[in-house]
Amino acid sequence: AREPLFFAVQSVRPEVSAILLNVLGGGRGGVAAGAWAEAPVLPGEDASAAAVVTAAWNLLWTWKQPRIDYGSLLRFQRVNHFPRSSARVLFRKDLLKKALGRCAKMHGPSFDVMPSTYALPQEYVQFVAEFGELEHMLGRARNLWILKPVGSSRGRGIRVLNDISAVHYSQEVVLQRYVDRPLTLGGRKFDLRVYVLVTSVRPLEAFVYSEGLARLASRPYSTSEAGLADNLVHLTNTAVQRNAPDEANAAGASAGHPAAPEALAGEATTKCSFARLRERLLAEAGVEWESLWARICETVVRSLVAVEDAIVPHRCAFELFGYDVLVEEGTLRPWLIEANASPSLERETKVDAQLKERLIADTARLVAPPYFDRAVLRRMAEWRLSELGKGARAASRLATPPFEQELHALLHGGAERRFGEMPRELGLYQRLVPSAMHERITRAISKKRPGVRPPSGHAS
Repeated sequence: AREPLFFAVQSVRPEVSAILLNVLGGGRGGVAAGAWAEAPVLPGEDASAAAVVTAAWNLLWTWKQPRIDYGSLLRFQRVNHFPRSSARVLFRKDLLKKALGRCAKMHGPSFDVMPSTYALPQEYVQFVAEFGELEHMLGRARNLWILKPVGSSRGRGIRVLNDISAVHYSQEVVLQRYVDRPLTLGGRKFDLRVYVLVTSVRPLEAFVYSEGLARLASRPYSTSEAGLADNLVHLTNTAVQRNAPDEANAAGASAGHPAAPEALAGEATTKCSFARLRERLLAEAGVEWESLWARICETVVRSLVAVEDAIVPHRCAFELFGYDVLVEEGTLRPWLIEANASPSLERETKVDAQLKERLIADTARLVAPPYFDRAVLRRMAEWRLSELGKGARAASRLATPPFEQELHALLHGGAERRFGEMPRELGLYQRLVPSAMHERITRAISKKRPGVRPPSGHAS
């Protein structure tokens, strides 16, 4: 019997270690029993220390940028972050907006997929200029912005505002134009958490997970002046909504909107799966999922095209992102709010557990490196070291046996998946790039001449 592939986890977040151990080590999410095992740790070392990295793992999963030498990685190892935190161009709102802005200026407004975004204090003057222009055009009631402190997470410090006096030059914050007419479910605002797996850059290869989460606010949507400070109306973050009082969820029903059916099945009233979302969108808003999903996928592809040149490629690296997408009412235009590195793996509800366990299992199967026989590798290394110790004449014989034969024995006849080849196991993933959609976008770019970018901001 073949020995398993080995995985290692480096994370201060217990939910990350727990789900990797449950799924890969415990066979959840459809993982075959014995296919994976936790990597051994050096004797006397703490499993959370860097020592685990020196073991012969096949998959390293970390929450933050891993403490490893990418140059020493072997072809049969995989790590879940690209080198030098270079993917920050995607998960930092201000950098992503700048990249999309450059593409929009060069290739047209089809790259305007993200609301206007500014990082303060560096872009304070630009923000003030657009704020004033929109207030003159739309009036104060519709000139809404959402403020997020730099480095904050889980909804901390986020607020909606329409008064520029609430913004100070010295603040380190990100301000983003607020999509004030979102599509709602049962009268409540929602957004979509879409999982995107990037397995290669230059050339670009990416997959989107066909299941995900719709995250709902617990109170009916309103942009009234009095309600701007109510995060239970405007924010869909799980950390914010998990503490919503019972009367908040009851408010929707009392306002004429029925309680979400998943609540009757013991599920959270502020989350549902894409499968359930499809049903509700059709029943409540007459929205066909297939056409909306295609537009969401195109938004994702355009964001990746905009940033791919800034991400440092490495054949052993991949990255899983959590895209937050908001759909505008009427136009059904998807807006990319942000892309999150290391999306939450907490399993607070049944919906979370079912989705995220299968997500991890499908991701591991898709990125899994080819199996290699460690016993063969050890014998190869021992033979080479022995020959090198015999002098120059013996060292000259190192070319035999032929490398191809050794590689065949090492990989048991298997081979590494080449770029463009469809993975043997996709699970619930769909390939985004390469694809006909990606080819259409890049072909249009190659034909487009640089032009003047239209005014920024989102469609009204």
